[in-house]
Amino acid sequence: MLYDKNEFRQDDESTELNEQNEFSFLDDESIGRERFFHEDEYNRDAYVGLSDRDEFEAGEAEAMDEYRSWAPGRKSILQKAMRVLKVRAITIAAGTVIITSPVAEKTGLTYPGASDLRKPDGTPILPQTHRHVFNGWTEEEKSSCTQPGTEVLICTDCNRKVEVLLVPRSNHPEPVWTLVSEGNCSEPEKKQLICPDCGEILETETTPATGHTAGRPVIDTEAVCLTDGVRHTVCEDCGETIETVTIPATGHIAATIAGYAPTCTQTGLTDGQQCADCGILLAARMVIPATGHTEITDRAIAPTCSAAGKTEGSHCDVCGEVIIPQQTVEMLPHTEVIDQAVAPTCTTTGLTEGSHCDVCGEVIIPQQTVEMLPHTEVIDQAVASTCTTTGLTEGSHCDVCNTVIIPQETIDLIPHISERDPAVAATCTDTGLTEGMHCSVCGTTILAQDIIPALGHTEQIVPGYAATCTAEGLTDGAICTVCNTELTPQTVIPVLGHTEVVDQAVAATCTATGLTEGSHCDVCGEVIIPQQTVEMLPHTEVVDQAVAATCTATGLTEGSHCDVCGEVIVPQQTVEMLPHTEVIDQAVAATCTATGLTEGSHCDVCGEVIIPQQTVEMLPHTEVVDQAVAATCTATGLTEGSHCDVCNTVIIPQEVTPMLDHTWQVDPDDTAQHYCTVCGTTALHTENVIAERVAATCTTDGVEPHIECSDCLYQISQPIDIPALGHTEVVDQAVAATCTDAGLTEGSHCDVCGEVIISQETIDALGHTWEPILSADTGEADPDQHQCTVCNEIAQHNMTANANGHACDDCYYAEAHTYTASEDGLTHICEKCGDTGEHTLMVKYDDSGMEDYNVHICSLCNTEIPHNWVATSETHGTHQCACGLEQALPAAVFESDDEVHICTVCNTSTEHTWEVAYTEDGSLDRDNHQCTICQHQAAHIWDPDKVSPNGHVCSCGYTGAHTFSTDAPTDTDTCDICHETWATINNW
Repeated sequence: MLYDKNEFRQDDESTELNEQNEFSFLDDESIGRERFFHEDEYNRDAYVGLSDRDEFEAGEAEAMDEYRSWAPGRKSILQKAMRVLKVRAITIAAGTVIITSPVAEKTGLTYPGASDLRKPDGTPILPQTHRHVFNGWTEEEKSSCTQPGTEVLICTDCNRKVEVLLVPRSNHPEPVWTLVSEGNCSEPEKKQLICPDCGEILETETTPATGHTAGRPVIDTEAVCLTDGVRHTVCEDCGETIETVTIPATGHIAATIAGYAPTCTQTGLTDGQQCADCGILLAARMVIPATGHTEITDRAIAPTCSAAGKTEGSHCDVCGEVIIPQQTVEMLPHTEVIDQAVAPTCTTTGLTEGSHCDVCGEVIIPQQTVEMLPHTEVIDQAVASTCTTTGLTEGSHCDVCNTVIIPQETIDLIPHISERDPAVAATCTDTGLTEGMHCSVCGTTILAQDIIPALGHTEQIVPGYAATCTAEGLTDGAICTVCNTELTPQTVIPVLGHTEVVDQAVAATCTATGLTEGSHCDVCGEVIIPQQTVEMLPHTEVVDQAVAATCTATGLTEGSHCDVCGEVIVPQQTVEMLPHTEVIDQAVAATCTATGLTEGSHCDVCGEVIIPQQTVEMLPHTEVVDQAVAATCTATGLTEGSHCDVCNTVIIPQEVTPMLDHTWQVDPDDTAQHYCTVCGTTALHTENVIAERVAATCTTDGVEPHIECSDCLYQISQPIDIPALGHTEVVDQAVAATCTDAGLTEGSHCDVCGEVIISQETIDALGHTWEPILSADTGEADPDQHQCTVCNEIAQHNMTANANGHACDDCYYAEAHTYTASEDGLTHICEKCGDTGEHTLMVKYDDSGMEDYNVHICSLCNTEIPHNWVATSETHGTHQCACGLEQALPAAVFESDDEVHICTVCNTSTEHTWEVAYTEDGSLDRDNHQCTICQHQAAHIWDPDKVSPNGHVCSCGYTGAHTFSTDAPTDTDTCDICHETWATINNW
C-alpha cells in the first residue's frame, strides 16, 4: 500500500505543516502521532495518525477527506490517501477492512477475505496473485531519548518490508548535575542537568557571584602636607583591586616658634609658626615694642611712736625699678593710757591694772594674771535615741560659764523601718521612676528611685486630602499614637476654583435632537453653563423602487426611506420566488482514464442543479509489465514498469538506471593510456594537476606542481622544489631626536618582501630645557613665559600652587601667593591661582604694642576677625582664643537667673551648681542657696520625695524644718511647704 505525501492536500483544519515541511494529520480525539514508511521500489512515505475509530460501513468508496481505519486492532487511521490509491472498493469482511485498488493489486497489499470484495455493480473481484501474510509488528530499532525507534510489518511469505512504524522517543534516564564553570567573586557558578545517555542539557542553574571580600587597605603613596596620597583595597579571595582611594593631603601641622614678651626697656617678639613636617614658615614672628615704665607713686609714711616715717617717692609697677627714692622721717614719743584691772571668773583668769601707748599699742606697765574661780555644777539630763537622731547619756556643766564637767556620751541610732516606694511608668513626655524604699519612721531614703527617661512620641501620619474646585483640602499631619498629642498640625489648602471648558454646540438632525453651547469644569465635571436641547429636524423622504422576483431570488414591493438618516418610512414587502425551468443533464460512461457521470438535471433559467449528477468510478487499467533493462559501463538501464494495454497510461513508470563507471587500469604495454577491465575500452590518461605552482620567496622554498591521471591515478610527472631566494637588504637611515620629536637608530629591511632585518629603535624626544626670560633692563623674570635654551621655543609657564606660593614645573621661576579674604570672611583666596585656605590667625597689636582684645589678624591676608573666646576654667575667669591670646577676667562674668548662668564673654550657658548659702553674719541662710560658679543666689528648691519628720531637703543638701501657720499645730494642720498634716509628720 503506497502513500505519496506530495499528493496530500492541505484543505481542512486537521492538516498542518511542521518544521521539516512534512504533513501530519491529527484527529479531533487523537492520542498521539505515528508515522509509517512504506518501502517499495518508489520509496514513498505515508502519514498516519491514531484514532479511536476502527470501522466503517461496508461499500464505502470514493477518495475521502475523512479518516479511514484499515488495520483492525492497531487503531490506525488512513487520512487523505484514497486519491493516491485510486480506491476501487472498501469492504468489511469477517471483521477485516479490505482496501482494493490498482496500486494495492500491483504491490500485493491485500488481506484475507479479498475474494469477498465486490465492485459497485456487484461483480466479484478476483483474488490477486500474491497476498501478504503478516505475523505482527517486529521491533527493528529500539527507541532512545534522542531518536525514535521503528517497528516493521514484514510479509512472512515474500519477506518484503511492507510498512515501518515510528515508535516515539523514550524518556531520559536519571539526569546528572555537571559543573560547567566555578563561580568566584565576579563570575556566577554555572551547572547543568545533563542526560547521561544523549548529553542533552535539560536544565541550567546559575548561582550568583559571591562578591568581593575587601581586605585591609594598602597605602601606595603616603599623603604629605600639600600632596594627596593613594591607597587601594584588594579582594582577599581573588586578589583583584576593587577600590582605589585618594588620601587627602594632610595640610601643614602648625608648630609654634616661641616668642617672648617685651619689658619696660627691651622689645619682645610674638609667637611664629612653621610646619612640623616640612619646615615651611607659616607665620613670621613680629617685634613687640618695649612697654616703657609704668610709674606708681610710693606714698609718704608719717612717723609714729613705734616706727620712723618716709617721704613720698615713685617706682615702676612692672619691673620695680625706683624712679624717685623715699627719705626716712624719725619716730614720735608714746601717749600713755591706763589698762583697767579684770576680775577672775570660773572660766577665765583676771588681770591687775597696767598701761600702754594709745598710738602704737606698746605696753608700758604690763598687767598681771589673777587665777580663775571654781565652777557651779548643774546636771544635764539623758536623751533617748531614734532612727534619725542619736541619744545622750546623763552629764553635767557649770551653771555660770556652761563649761562641760561630765560630758554626755552619744547613744547609737535605732534601725530604720523600711517602706516600698512604688515604681512610676514613663510616658511619652514625662519621666518615670523605678521602685525604691524609705524609712516609714523618719522618711530617710534607703533605696533611691532611678529616673526612667520619657519614652518619646510614636508618630503616626494623619493623611490629608487635596483641595478641589469647591472645597478646601488639608495637608498631612502627625499625632502620637500613644498619648494622641498633635505633633504636626494639618494646614488648610485653599479651594482651587473651577477650570472652565467649553461644551461645543451639537446641530440637530432628523434622528436626534441638538444641543446649544455650554461649559463645565474640566476637573470636577460640574456644569457651569448648561446646554439647552434643540428639537429634531423632519425626514427627507426618498422612494425605494420595487424589485421583480426570479426563480433564484425573491422580489420587493415599492417603499421609501429618509435620504438623510436612512430611516425606513414605508417598508418594502418581500415577493416570493418563481419556480425553476428544469432541463436534463445526460449521463457519461466511465473509462479506464476518466470517471463517468449519472443522469441529472438543472434550471434552464438560473442554472441551479436540481438533480445532481453522481460520479461513476473509472474502470481499472489492463496492466502489462514493461521488462527491466540492466545498465552497463557503456549504456544506461531501465527499472521494471507497467502500462495499461487499453489506454497506454503508464501505471508504474520505468526509471533510467545510470551507466556503470569504467574500471580503469594502466596499460602495461603503453603507459600513456589505460583500459577498462570490464569492457576492454582503451583511453588516454585524464591529466589532473596535483597542487598549484608555489613560487619561492625570500625565506620559503617554492614547488612546481606534478600531474597524475584522475581515472587510474597513474603519476605522469614528479614535483620539483624551488629554493628560497634570500633577502635583498636595504639600510634604513638613523633619525636624530629633537626637543619635541622622537628619533630612530639605523636599521635595515628586505627590499623585496619588506621584512625588518635590523629593527630601528625609538630614541625618546629630548624635551625642552626651559629657563625664565630675563628683562634686559631690570634683570627680572617674565611672569608669563619662559624659553627653551636648545630650540629657543617660547611657551607659557606651567605654574603649580604650593605651600610657599606658585612655581613653574618646567623652569625655576617662582612667586608668592597673593591672598585676599573671601566674601564670607571664613577663608582667604589667592588672586593668582585661586588657592583657598583657612585663615592662619595670630594676635593683633595696637600702635603701642598692646594686644587687641577685640580682633585678631590672619598672617597671610591681613584680614581682621573677631576673637572666638573659649572658657579655660569652670568659673570662666579665663578665656582663650584660637590665636593663642588669653584674657583674664574678674570672677563676675555671668548673667544669671534661677535656671542657668550665661557667660557674658563666650555666651556659654550652664546649669547652676547649688550649695548652701550663708548670711552676712556667717550663719546658714534658711531661705536661699548659692551657685558655686557664678555666686547667684535663689530660693531653696524643696525635693517633694525627700520629706521626713525633721523637715524638707533642698537640692543643695540643706534641710529646712516644717513650718506651720500656728505655733501649736493640731493633727489636721498642714505644713506651708510640703502640705503634709501634723499627724502624718509625727507618725512617720
